[in-house]
Amino acid sequence: MKQHNFDDINLPKVNPNEDLETISNNFFRPLFDVRKFEIRSETLRDKGIDFHIELKKEQSSGDWVYTNFRFAVQLKATESIEANADGSFSIQIYSSNINYLLNFVATSWHSSILKNERPVFYRAY
Repeated sequence: MKQHNFDDINLPKVNPNEDLETISNNFFRPLFDVRKFEIRSETLRDKGIDFHIELKKEQSSGDWVYTNFRFAVQLKATESIEANADGSFSIQIYSSNINYLLNFVATSWHSSILKNERPVFYRAY
């Protein structure tokens, strides 16, 4: 088998923003118990919504059912962020993204994840 050092091969470059997106997705999903929530990725030409999350409910019989109570989630990830004077954080979100989330019939959430930090900051719309 021929060994390559990959220096002489034209290959796609790694996009650090895509790595942050993967980190955010990997951090976010385990926050929701799979017995109680169905997380569906929005993968085809998403316009700001990364996930739709549906609530599952246990019936008195012990069976679990899908409720069709859903909400949309938009994730934003950043390498670093400075706290405001009051300790809060601000991230720029374009009004087109807010308008898009507001048009979702169910509740929409915006979640921001700071790389290497545990807290998830969110706002319901």
